[in-house]
Amino acid sequence: MIKQISSSDIRFKSVEFQKGFNVILADRSNTATEKDSRNGLGKSSLINVMHFLLGSSPKKDEGLRRKELSKSDYKMTLTLEGKEYIIKRNPERFAEVFLQGDFTGWEIQPEYDAVKKTYLLKNAEWTKMLGHKFFELSIEAEQKYFPKYRGLISFFIREGKDAYHDPFQHMGKQLEWDKQVQNAYLLRLNYEYAIALQIIKDKEEILQQLKTAAEQGLLGEFSGTIGDLEADRVRLFDDIKKFEEELNDFNVHPEYKEIQKEANAITKKIQDELNERNLCEQLLSRYSHSLDAESEADVESVEKIYKEAGVVFPDALVRSLEEIKGFHLTVIKNRKDYLEAEVKKLTRQITVHDISIAQLSDKRKELLQILKTHGALEEHFKLQQRLLEKQEVYNAVVTKISNLRKFQEGKSDLKIEKEDLLKKMRSDYNERKEIIDEAIILFNQNSESLYNEPGNLSIDVANTGYKFKVEIKRSGSTGIDAMKVLCYDLTLAQLRAKQVDKPGFLVHDSAMFDGVDERQIAKGLERAYELSEKFGFQYICTLNSDIIPYKEFSAGFTEKFEKAIRLRLDDSSEAGGLFGFRF
Repeated sequence: MIKQISSSDIRFKSVEFQKGFNVILADRSNTATEKDSRNGLGKSSLINVMHFLLGSSPKKDEGLRRKELSKSDYKMTLTLEGKEYIIKRNPERFAEVFLQGDFTGWEIQPEYDAVKKTYLLKNAEWTKMLGHKFFELSIEAEQKYFPKYRGLISFFIREGKDAYHDPFQHMGKQLEWDKQVQNAYLLRLNYEYAIALQIIKDKEEILQQLKTAAEQGLLGEFSGTIGDLEADRVRLFDDIKKFEEELNDFNVHPEYKEIQKEANAITKKIQDELNERNLCEQLLSRYSHSLDAESEADVESVEKIYKEAGVVFPDALVRSLEEIKGFHLTVIKNRKDYLEAEVKKLTRQITVHDISIAQLSDKRKELLQILKTHGALEEHFKLQQRLLEKQEVYNAVVTKISNLRKFQEGKSDLKIEKEDLLKKMRSDYNERKEIIDEAIILFNQNSESLYNEPGNLSIDVANTGYKFKVEIKRSGSTGIDAMKVLCYDLTLAQLRAKQVDKPGFLVHDSAMFDGVDERQIAKGLERAYELSEKFGFQYICTLNSDIIPYKEFSAGFTEKFEKAIRLRLDDSSEAGGLFGFRF
């Protein structure tokens, strides 16, 4: 139970709480202008102070760590397990918590500060102790996905507007596993099943990411099918065997390089011989053609032509033609003799080239045969490298097959593991029917007190784990979601009230009643009053005076409500707010 909240700043409005129903009221003064507002008077800030003293760590320049507020010490008087403690923190030294009280039996013992004459705990240690005292959480290092104190306490001191939209979450965008684990813990279900299910979901997500990466070609280890990979494996294995046999039969000639060099030189000589032979053949063809084209001059034809034209050659011209004919015959004979000599010469040269080419070819053939039956060390090394490359590819394929099988087996194993876990969850669910029925009955009673019809708290085990849902038939009513939160929180407070100070309080901000019908506000406050008095827990709410539905209150409740007001904030001056000044 929270007994008092105060500050070292004398302007701060200290407030003392009592067991049962408590109200912090933001009142509009008679002198306030239309521009004045009850918003910003400090109702929500008071909840910030509660969270701070109970272990929250506000971000820099936010909440109590704003420069206007961070200089002051804040203090809370709190009862734990029947003992009274004083807690003090300063926003500038938020890692430290100063304590006064009886720490006998505490699992983490505070250190005594002789200078300040008080006891000291690190805030991390303080939250562990609160988690242990309020919720029986282990003080050992937090395990992944296990319920955490700061999450659980936020169901009993809801902070911010997002905390009032869904009964099963205390902040916006709360992760599904977090909702399941925390609500299962508070409703006394086996929360460890929700943790185990989330771990399976993590594994499924990893496998899905691997599958997606493989489909996008980013992860070769899981690509392809086992059938295709097995075919590659067999082919590669056969290639490796062939390479190994080739290496076993490989002989290295000691003069391999010299033989190879000689063979290359002979190849060049053969090419030179061929080039010379081709040139001889071209000349031979040209000379043979010229030889066939040579003929004697036909002087008689010239004479005949002139005679037919009626021209008579004189004797002097006839003698000149005879001389020309004789000279021309001599020239033709000399040219034919030259061509015949060149043809014979070229024919002999071609024959020589052919013989040389044949001899060189035989020699090269002999050398190439040696190279064919023997190898060089470089080639032997290259052959070994190719074998190693094949073996690497083969090993990669074998690894792919193994990984793919594990991937497929992993999916199957996870599916089996998940089904087995869900089976255990359903069995455990059935064994806890009395506990579940109690929570359902309490919620139904709470909702019926507001709407004259019972609502419905649904707790089930689905394929995704625990499934929580609340319904109130008057779904058309304004502010119905906030009233679902109220009914659920009252249910949690009732369930926890059977255990002393675990925790013994429930705190709601005025945001709870934003947009709610006056009749439901009245019934909600009366229900909170009734249950807090009956079950002995502390209920604290902050309200704006203009939403108080006095006309809707039952007979006699107005007086009870007025007596429950522990602090009035007003907008008549800057001093009227919680901190006693505007900022």
